[in-house]
Amino acid sequence: MTSTELNSTDFLQIQQLHYAYGDRPALSDFSLNLKQGEIFGLLGPNGGGKSTLFKLLTTLRPLQQGEIKLQGLCYRCDRRIIRTLIGSVFQAPALDKKLSVYENLLSHGKLYALATPALKARIDTLATRFSLQDRLQEPAEKLSGGLQRRVELVKALLPSPKILIMDEPSTGLDPGIRLELWDLFHELSRQDGVTILLTTHLLEEAERCDRIALIHQGRKVVEGQPTQLCDSLGGQVLSLSTGQAPALAQRLQDHFQLSPKILGHEVRLRLPADVDRLKTSTLAAELAADPAVLSVTLSRPSLADLYLEKTGHSWSKN
Repeated sequence: MTSTELNSTDFLQIQQLHYAYGDRPALSDFSLNLKQGEIFGLLGPNGGGKSTLFKLLTTLRPLQQGEIKLQGLCYRCDRRIIRTLIGSVFQAPALDKKLSVYENLLSHGKLYALATPALKARIDTLATRFSLQDRLQEPAEKLSGGLQRRVELVKALLPSPKILIMDEPSTGLDPGIRLELWDLFHELSRQDGVTILLTTHLLEEAERCDRIALIHQGRKVVEGQPTQLCDSLGGQVLSLSTGQAPALAQRLQDHFQLSPKILGHEVRLRLPADVDRLKTSTLAAELAADPAVLSVTLSRPSLADLYLEKTGHSWSKN
């Protein structure tokens, strides 16, 4: 590898990763730097390379090409030490359903060779913090999805990791539980200085991150703060929900001399900043009165618009 010198001021440094399954590339020339204490999201549709990167970062798979360093430690030569610095939460639950919550935590802590008195104290502290102290003796299989995810987080935090790496942490959870989890993520980041790196295909989850990287077909397309990335597109987006998408798309094209996109039953048109706002508002009002239009929204560009702009593909979480 003809590598650039890695920036020693960065907490996690990923440099020019290439990874393939046989002839199928999963990651190509992927580079990324994270600062300590930030929440960073890897956003992309399923099959985009996020899970492969998760496996490399958690040492589940060895590197093929490229370098990763964590606090200056090299993944190729310091894997044993690096594993003590990482807490990981997998997309699929990793609890033994027949054991109690306490037994799950105790057995996991033993894998890190934590002394029993210190481990028990750590379990008590984290169980209290995550509102699990009354659930410690319950079988894991009796817990709700949200509570199981809390136990997974406690497991990952038992060895006091420097970085928490999570694969699709909100998958299968209802919106209310997701919000509770994000309160915990921000607390860990802001109060404890834990760096959080998560993969997600949920746009609303990515919007909560300090920074994100958008991944498409194994490559990093763009990175930055979610709001700034969306604002960089400029203008507004006119969205119409309708059962007559082709006809409305043609009407918009004739009116603005711009090309709208049809996404299922929705027509979306990104309007540049120099488009007359009065003209836009007038047309939006006219369209809202059209029986074929179910709803009209005029908004700032979203992460879905960013993905479309940068990749040429419409956003799909599947």
